[in-house]
Amino acid sequence: MDREGSTKSKGKRRRRRLVRVAAATAVVIVALLLTGQPQRVMVERIAEHALGASVDVEWGGFLGDLRLDSLRIYGRPKDKESGSPFLVATGVRVDYRLGGKGGLGLRSIAIEELAIHMDATDPEDENFAFVRSLLDAEPGDEDPAYMPEMVSIGTLSVEADFPDASFSVGNLRLSVEIESSDAMKLTIAGESIPGSYRLASPEISYSVSGADLRATFTLAGESIEATFTARVPEFMDVKGRGSILLGEESGEFDLSLESLSLNGVGFAEIAEQLDIVPLSFDEARLTECVVTGNFEAGVWPKAHASLEVAGLSVGDPGNELYEGDAGVSLSMEGGETGMQGEAKFTFAQGQEVRVDFASGADAGHVTAVFDQWSKEEFLNVVPVAFRASVAELGFSSVSGRYEGKWFESGFGVNINLRSSTAEGTSIVPLLVALDARASTAGHLSIEGDLEAKLGDELIQATAYYGAEGRYRIDILIGDVGLGPWVSLLAGQRLPEGASATLAGTIQATSAGEGKPIVITPDLALTSLSYGETSLDRIDVTGRMSVAEDLKSLSVERLSAEASDYVTRVVLEGWDYTIEARRGGGRFEGALDLGLIGAASGLADLYGDVSFEGTVSVDDGKVAVPVSFVSEYIGYGDLAVPYGSELRGAATLTYALDDSEGVLRDLAMTIGEGTKITVGDTKFSPSPFHAQGDFVLESDLQVLVDLDWFQFAEGKALEKSSFEISEDGLSVDWHVSFDASRLVLPEDAAFVSGVEFTAAGTYDGELNGAGKVFVRELSVAGGTVHAIEGDAELRGTRLIVPAATGRLFEGWTKSRLEVGLLEENVPVLLKVEMTGIDLAVMTDEVKPPKVRLTGFSDGLLEVEYSLEGLQGLYLKVSSAENLSVNRDFIEELLQSEGFLSGAGAKVAEKAMAKLLGDAPQRPFDSGTLSVYLTEDTIQGVAELKSEKTKAYNGLNLTVNLDMDQSALAEALRMLEESALAEMEF
Repeated sequence: MDREGSTKSKGKRRRRRLVRVAAATAVVIVALLLTGQPQRVMVERIAEHALGASVDVEWGGFLGDLRLDSLRIYGRPKDKESGSPFLVATGVRVDYRLGGKGGLGLRSIAIEELAIHMDATDPEDENFAFVRSLLDAEPGDEDPAYMPEMVSIGTLSVEADFPDASFSVGNLRLSVEIESSDAMKLTIAGESIPGSYRLASPEISYSVSGADLRATFTLAGESIEATFTARVPEFMDVKGRGSILLGEESGEFDLSLESLSLNGVGFAEIAEQLDIVPLSFDEARLTECVVTGNFEAGVWPKAHASLEVAGLSVGDPGNELYEGDAGVSLSMEGGETGMQGEAKFTFAQGQEVRVDFASGADAGHVTAVFDQWSKEEFLNVVPVAFRASVAELGFSSVSGRYEGKWFESGFGVNINLRSSTAEGTSIVPLLVALDARASTAGHLSIEGDLEAKLGDELIQATAYYGAEGRYRIDILIGDVGLGPWVSLLAGQRLPEGASATLAGTIQATSAGEGKPIVITPDLALTSLSYGETSLDRIDVTGRMSVAEDLKSLSVERLSAEASDYVTRVVLEGWDYTIEARRGGGRFEGALDLGLIGAASGLADLYGDVSFEGTVSVDDGKVAVPVSFVSEYIGYGDLAVPYGSELRGAATLTYALDDSEGVLRDLAMTIGEGTKITVGDTKFSPSPFHAQGDFVLESDLQVLVDLDWFQFAEGKALEKSSFEISEDGLSVDWHVSFDASRLVLPEDAAFVSGVEFTAAGTYDGELNGAGKVFVRELSVAGGTVHAIEGDAELRGTRLIVPAATGRLFEGWTKSRLEVGLLEENVPVLLKVEMTGIDLAVMTDEVKPPKVRLTGFSDGLLEVEYSLEGLQGLYLKVSSAENLSVNRDFIEELLQSEGFLSGAGAKVAEKAMAKLLGDAPQRPFDSGTLSVYLTEDTIQGVAELKSEKTKAYNGLNLTVNLDMDQSALAEALRMLEESALAEMEF
């Protein structure tokens, strides 16, 4: 056997197997490369290693260039779990060539769309630490083989969220041309760019949808140059350039704005959200703005600029602090030893204020001067609220000068404001003179004097500053508007529609360093008004102190008392920390509710209440537990009875920042048997609005105390919800009234078994419906049984249009109107009577000497109020079995002198022929008409009968004329007589 041939054959077969294995392996590798799996893994690992962040790649291909369908970078592990990437790049294409530049040449990197979203709302989170690591990394020598010649992004958007802010911008284009690491050009541009930002504190939000931008940055070694233009619709147009030259230890910079224009519409929108003094303008234009300098510490820049503002308005409409055009120009020279410069402020009528300044390392000065402004020019820069007062002053021109100096050991200030007459004679209707000196050697020590006047009797102030912090300030104020001073001193505006005039004195003293400032006001607020509510005067006196650092306040005593409304408030023992907004104290006082009624639209509210309580404030949250008592309080004709007390307690909470409050746990009692509880009531002061519910429970004794009844036994319950707004009071009410027994004053009537229920609304007028049932109503011994009907409440009245009942075996149909919300509670009653059995009436009423039989119909109309009987009309007629007892008729005939001229026997025969011998004398018909004239009851009673076999005809007429008090006494006696035989 040929061993050599055999060996060659085996080697050939092994090579063939290796070739097949290699070919199969190549096929597998090519297949894997075509799928992009190795490249994706490689790119992800390289990127993760370089960035320190998780990366996901969707492979696109590598033949001819490298393509990635998408690239996602996750800043935090939780972001990858939730699928919220920090960066998303789509349509990534890397153009490269092999060879040259170390074996790999990147020609360009193009990204179709790049979106960056950073969520840093959690301050405790790491918040994309990998970004900070990349930015903090020390720069190295980048390998030019891995530096592309061009980078471009077709669409760039950036969005970021922070705990107290957020912003977003989109539709940008970015391109970078790179020659080397120190020679490149970056351009960022966009048209119709959308963007927005939001701040939580202060709360500001703004958005645009059509902004344009183009900015170019060129790096050439140590020099960076930039040009930029930007336009934000209805907000800003800007065009400028800048350059920076970096050196080893310091660098130079040069910024030039060719133009900057601000539109007042957009600026006013932001100013309004800041809740500062209202500010608006038509246009602000900055021109000739150039700033040059270097970054070396202690070296001042050189600058000059001019700003012109058209249509400027500062302050509330109608109460502007300034209104008109304005401008300022600034020129400043800087250097290593300090800076100096000048500025000029120009106002609408050409007035100028010239300012020059200089500052070095240890000293400096600033001087501001204006000369001979006419009265008209000066009034143009006086706030509107003060113009009327200042215009009354007798001056023709004003000049002013301010000079301030500072140096290593202290500072000095000198202010002088002086007016002149037309003849040039110096007068002092307007004068401010301040000369102060200070030393900071070891501690701050100020000495100086201040004198200020506005008018001869308008405002005067004198002050003395002594050594070691001792000073005293005396201010005399005579009838000046309160609103501007509140804005100036407290940074707050009076509520809309409110005004007042201030007069009096304020004294402030300090005993020295570390000692509090003691303030003793003695002021009068006059001509106060708020809407349609007005007050003549409020006097404010007291003693308080403010800490030297102005961070805390204490009130020994502070009182405010109104003269025309009997209202006063006294604060005592208060301590308050201003920055923490924490503190409180006690208070007491009295309040005329007419003031509250007028301010809240409840014109019918009246009375007064005394109160006391405490106040605690914690971070702007106010809590006020208070108790109160009143002997005189009412709404309309509903009032606390004379001799009774209304007592109550509640807790008021109020959030100063939100201007919202809640009245909690309000409970009131009237006398011993009436209780009112009010649920938690939310309210806001401007405009005033309150909403809540209440429950009234009473044993009816309060009605006796009000003299509405002589006796009342039962209970009343009302459950209602209410709302108070600018439109007044509105109530949804539900009432139930159960009285076992009621007695009207002077025993005029007795009522038992009253059941009344009703529900409805009140918005200045009543609107509701209900039902009423009265078991018995007894008047003058007569009793109406089972009165029942529907009830209506309309306007100011309770109306029972048709109630039925039983009276003397007959029937009644009644209409009742009660003016519940009218003066003296008028009552109108109309009763139609049918089928009244006169015999039953005689048995029940028992009129003296009279006994009747028969049946009658009638009509009764009564007008009554808390002042007594106002009207009465009664007409009763009978034509059925009518008879009157013979004794009573005989007595009437004798009293009228009938047959007085005849002899005794003749008279006796005539009387027998008229009356007969039977106990009852029958009549064909009878009528009774009674009416009230002033204080007299008048009327006519007529009895008629035709001649019969048994009787001669008899027509008898009796005229009634009785004093109302006598009738009342007679009715009372009848009632007492009937009651004596009744069992209860």
